[in-house]
Amino acid sequence: MKSIIKMRLEKYETIEQALIAVKEKMIPGKRYLIQQGIELATVLDRPFDFRIIMHKMNGCWEKSAWCAKISPPRMIVTNHVKKS
Repeated sequence: MKSIIKMRLEKYETIEQALIAVKEKMIPGKRYLIQQGIELATVLDRPFDFRIIMHKMNGCWEKSAWCAKISPPRMIVTNHVKKS
């Protein structure tokens, strides 16, 4: 199964209108995280970011893994879609 990503600009007058539009696309029972966008650094004209996995052990935070993710060519996000 091939993943298809559709992108189009949608503008809203208020955050409330934007949230209503986002909620219409959400799948009931699934968990979502909505974050404010940030400008990513680039390498070879492709955005990249660092992902760090942290766990709290005995009251202290520990880094268990980290990696850098780079976007596919001509894409603006680093979260690659997994092919099934």
